[in-house]
Amino acid sequence: MKNFFALLPALALLASAHPYLDPRSVKDVTPSHVDPSDNDVSFEHLVKNTTTPGIDSLPSCAIPCIQIAVRSASNCTLDDLPCLCKQRAKIAAAAKKCILHTCGAKKTLKKVRPQVQAMCKEEDEKEEAKRKAEKKKLKEQEQARKKAEKEQKQRDKAQKEAEKKNKKEEEKKRKEKEKEEKKKKKEEAKKKKEEQKEFEKHQKEEEKRLKEEEKRKKKQKEEEEKNGGQSEKRGETDEMCEAEEMRKAEHICEHGELCKHGELCGHGETGEIEERGEMKKEPTFTLEKVKAAHTWWKIDKEHPVKGEPF
Repeated sequence: MKNFFALLPALALLASAHPYLDPRSVKDVTPSHVDPSDNDVSFEHLVKNTTTPGIDSLPSCAIPCIQIAVRSASNCTLDDLPCLCKQRAKIAAAAKKCILHTCGAKKTLKKVRPQVQAMCKEEDEKEEAKRKAEKKKLKEQEQARKKAEKEQKQRDKAQKEAEKKNKKEEEKKRKEKEKEEKKKKKEEAKKKKEEQKEFEKHQKEEEKRLKEEEKRKKKQKEEEEKNGGQSEKRGETDEMCEAEEMRKAEHICEHGELCKHGELCGHGETGEIEERGEMKKEPTFTLEKVKAAHTWWKIDKEHPVKGEPF
């Protein structure tokens, strides 16, 4: 290929002798016998169905046209074969008319096309390998992406199931807690109700007892009011009798004598007098003995009049 491009200046010099091969005027050459719409001269057509390798068969008539097309239609240099092969479609379109005019359609078909194929075969293979590698890489990336998406979906699904399970367990715990609290409240309410019932029972019993007590007191009061007069009279009589008894007892203790008929001495009454007990250490008569010997001390309960005998 280097030899091919090394020959380009000489070929260009050779071609400059012909007015149609002047690099400055090739772009304007449009022979009347060349159909501009002829697709047989495109590089895509030239690279097909060829078995001729090498660069020696490239017609010299096509070199100036290609040189001009490379400079005008691409950003490649003449020694940059990968760039030339990559942009050969643009170069072919630019050089088509010139090659057909200088080389003729028949020569272009048989000579130029196979040589272009041979020139770009290695680069095409490299490009194809690169495309395949890129395609494989993209496929692997796509597979990796799908795998990652699948794994992510599985993780999301597992997480969702775990969250659902946790939520279900939390809901179950919450319901159990609510049930336990409800049961506890029910038991507390039942206990309070029983306590209230017991309290009301005791309260009723207490009220009943108080009513009975009040009724008993009322009845007792009525009985006391009914027997109040007799009690007062009896009380006065008892006090008078007790005073009289004390007076008589004091008299007996003082004199130690008692009349035969039950009358105390010292009141001027006559009668047989018993011996006085002056010489004795203790009095001969006591109040109990007097009461036992004289029935007039006894008071009639129905007629509690002091001093009145039976």
